[in-house]
Amino acid sequence: MRPGVHSSRPDESMNGKRAPCVAGRIPAHTPLGAEPVHLHFRPPPVFLPQVKAHFLLISVGTFMSCRLSSCARLVGRCDIEWPEFSGDRTGDSAWTSAWSKASCLLVLAGLLLLAAAPRAGAQTPEDALLRASNAQGDDEFGYSVAVDGDRAVVGAWDEDGPSNNKGGAGAAYVFERGENGAWQQVKVLRASNAETGDEFGISVAIDGDRAVVGAQWEDGPSNSNDDAGAAYVFERTSSGWNQNEDKILRASNAETNDDFGSSVAIDGDRAVVGAREEDGPSNNKDDAGAAYVFERTSSGWNQNEDKILRASNAEGSDRFGSSVAIDGDRAVVGAREEDGPSNNKAGAGAAYVFERTSSGWNQNEDKILRASNAESSDFFGSSVAIDGDRAVVGAWREDGPSDNKDDAGAAYLYISEAPTASTDAPSPTSATTADFSGAVNPGGAETDVTVQYREAGASSFTSVPAAESPVTGITDQSVRASASGLEPATEYEVKVTASNAEGSDEGSLSTFTTPAAAPTASTGNLTPTSRTAAGLSGTVNPGGAETDVTFQYREAGASSFTSVPAAESPLTGTSDQPVSASASGLTSGTEYEVEVTASNSEGSDESSLSTVRLPPGTVTATVDRAFGDASGPDDYRLVALPGEVDKNLSASVSGESGRAWQAYRDDGSGSNFLQRFDGSDTFTFEPGGGFWLTATENWTSGLEVSSVPLQNGTTEIDLRDGWNIISNPLSKDVSWADVKSANGGSLAPLWAFDGTFSKASTFGSATAGTAYYFRNDQNLSPLTIPYPSAAGSKSAQKQVASSEDAPGGALTLTAIPAGGDGPRSTIHVGTDESADLGLDSTDMVGPPSRFETVSLRSVAPTTGKKAGAEDGSPKRTRTLMTDLRPPVRESEGRTFSLRLRDRVDGPVVLSAHNADDLGRSVALIRPEAGKTYDLTETKSLRITPAETSGAEPLTLAAGSEAYVEKAATDALPSEVTLTAYPNPIRESGTLEYTLPEATEVTLRLYDTLGRQVRTLATGRRDAGRHPIELSGAGLSSGLYIGRLQAHGQTLTQKITIVR
Repeated sequence: MRPGVHSSRPDESMNGKRAPCVAGRIPAHTPLGAEPVHLHFRPPPVFLPQVKAHFLLISVGTFMSCRLSSCARLVGRCDIEWPEFSGDRTGDSAWTSAWSKASCLLVLAGLLLLAAAPRAGAQTPEDALLRASNAQGDDEFGYSVAVDGDRAVVGAWDEDGPSNNKGGAGAAYVFERGENGAWQQVKVLRASNAETGDEFGISVAIDGDRAVVGAQWEDGPSNSNDDAGAAYVFERTSSGWNQNEDKILRASNAETNDDFGSSVAIDGDRAVVGAREEDGPSNNKDDAGAAYVFERTSSGWNQNEDKILRASNAEGSDRFGSSVAIDGDRAVVGAREEDGPSNNKAGAGAAYVFERTSSGWNQNEDKILRASNAESSDFFGSSVAIDGDRAVVGAWREDGPSDNKDDAGAAYLYISEAPTASTDAPSPTSATTADFSGAVNPGGAETDVTVQYREAGASSFTSVPAAESPVTGITDQSVRASASGLEPATEYEVKVTASNAEGSDEGSLSTFTTPAAAPTASTGNLTPTSRTAAGLSGTVNPGGAETDVTFQYREAGASSFTSVPAAESPLTGTSDQPVSASASGLTSGTEYEVEVTASNSEGSDESSLSTVRLPPGTVTATVDRAFGDASGPDDYRLVALPGEVDKNLSASVSGESGRAWQAYRDDGSGSNFLQRFDGSDTFTFEPGGGFWLTATENWTSGLEVSSVPLQNGTTEIDLRDGWNIISNPLSKDVSWADVKSANGGSLAPLWAFDGTFSKASTFGSATAGTAYYFRNDQNLSPLTIPYPSAAGSKSAQKQVASSEDAPGGALTLTAIPAGGDGPRSTIHVGTDESADLGLDSTDMVGPPSRFETVSLRSVAPTTGKKAGAEDGSPKRTRTLMTDLRPPVRESEGRTFSLRLRDRVDGPVVLSAHNADDLGRSVALIRPEAGKTYDLTETKSLRITPAETSGAEPLTLAAGSEAYVEKAATDALPSEVTLTAYPNPIRESGTLEYTLPEATEVTLRLYDTLGRQVRTLATGRRDAGRHPIELSGAGLSSGLYIGRLQAHGQTLTQKITIVR
């Protein structure tokens, strides 16, 4: 035991003398005699986590804050009634009787201190009465006591020194028990700097060969801090008990009247000293109190600022430090006049538990101990003790269990141990639910309780919290939980688990089996396998009993069903299981209704009706396609015909080719892949194919052809590697996700065209005359197309286009003609951890842009052989709709080369989204215009079309500000230049001039005789690159000179025209 006991306040006295306070160790095995002391000791009302106690510490006969007229104690068989004190009571029998009975207190103090297991030769209790060898009147010997093994220390705070000339200097007496069991005084301890009124001995503590004695009214090293207080460490060596100057403990922030030393405790190399009237860290909370932790190292006893313990809810007059105790890494400090959690119970008191961790001594809100029956002026915390996982707190002014015995007093035991748990037999309430129960003893700490269950033999549990969790207390408590979603007819294991700060426990496994349940049934896919047969599928959960399963089908609207047993019937088990059957002899083009029925001993179920329409024997095109005014490339559309079609394009379109209409086919090659209509058989509509077509009149067709054959519910179309124009020959639209699934789950996007390309989520039927672009990058041949399993009308053609969110870390750029109602082209550029510099799976190759009204692409960097260029056409894999690159360091960046092509009259609007995801600085650079746009600030910008109808190069730079600034500078020309390409020119070529800044420009073409042939450009032009188209029409073969005047310079360029 390392007890620490405080004194009363100066104004709480009996004739100027403080009431005695006794503390000591009561070993668990120590008998207290046939007539035990009647201590008012209640069952522990509160059990908090991480609260420890080293021994049972009870203040007995303590008369602090007790007025003589009202203070009474029941101790052993001594009932003391104090008569009213007034004047001289000499000869007063009532007064004499009260003082006589009070001697019982001292006898009890001896019993508490010295009682131990009987031993041979041990003294009787009367012989073990300890007295000072130099006893004098008013010494107050016995006011504080401590014991450890065969050594005891007794304080006499009002002893007057060895020469009786220092009133109230105080002393402490060390007693030891010899081999014969007799107790003898071996040393009188005094302060080396003793002064009158120091009250040395007001508190004492002992542990092994060390003792600590408090002197709460010691005045500091220079006698300059009245009643600041001190504590003295004595050590027993071969020469006896000694105290050196370097073993005087003082507060690092000592102030007058702190009462440092009013309580003390020691355990090994650590000591705690209370200063109950310390005024807080800012001296703004009078008598809030503090406690100081000292540690003994090779340099002696030391106390650092971070070892001052204070209450987390400190208020003035709490007197935190009224009592202290320590055991290992835990300390308890009493604040006997704390006013409760709501500050509405003056003097109710509290005790605080501190724990030492790697970060120092800490106290949390959940470690404040309070009496469960707290009332004002109970002085809970007047005394404290701790031993391991038990703590005891005294409340000497508590008024008894019925509040009818003023200041009867009580002591509260707190326990914090690992919990115990047990599991009751579970009770299943249905085939899928169960109720669980058990018992948990929280061990005095707040304890979380869960119930865990699993199928018997499974490796992991499912956990549900108990309805009562968390629980507190030290007795067994019932806990409950419920589970749902269990499997019928299944054995389960269940256990109760409990855990708190001290440890955990789990009950033994208990088993139960759920009863079987009625089955459940649902219908899955209904797949036409041919024009007259269908595959039927569904799902059935047998519910743990043997279950018969059948499919029933009928023509939609018929009154009766045809039944066919499921191939898997009968079923057993408790999980959903697939079931299937086949139906034949059906009528093509007819809608059928299908349901699954299941029955077992517990009941039956039938699914809702599902429908399937078988493919018709023939399919009819309903084509009506318009092509604008057929005046330009952007009026072309992708066209196709359905079914087993075999018809030449020229026979499907009215008028003469080249005048009324024009068509192209894509032969899949790397360059010159668009072949103009030449009347050959290569321009024949076939199942799954298509062409580019434009016409001055609408293209219409009502062609009726045979449906394509189905095998296992699918049909196939031919593919070549690389880009293909494809169409859906079926009579119904098909989800592109279903096409992916039918071909292994991974396909490139399907591209729909309506002036620009966009990804399509639906593979529309060619009955509407529509075709698509698809890039075969997986060497597929053929492409499998599943027949839709559900009945219903054909999906609207509007559903072909879908938009997808940009990849994370990517910028989205959209180009659209000004006005906002035209076709738009969207790309994504950015970075990705899994991306390579070359073409890879994170990139998305764009379809050919020749016929787009507005076309925006990113141009992949050239890094040698391109992944994905398996079709031998790298040019067709370099223009990307999604271009992702590896991330770079913050000081660097990425540059993306973009290409914008437009066929509109007027500006194009570029909109940027998520620019901040790409880098701190993001800029769009127009080299031809000599302009740079900050996309983190400008989200939308207008671009005036280039001087030619060709593609305008753009640069997107993203990264650090320095990187983007350099990229913008590098992209703009640094001097005036003039070039021609190709050279020689046959039909047409380009003259390109560059300007480092805006200036007046004149560009003319001359023949070799110096005659001006053409004026190609005049006026003011912006900085940048300026391509000018030069047509060979009207020019004879020969040599020409291009002459540019700009920025005060004249440049010439020789140009050869070859006719």
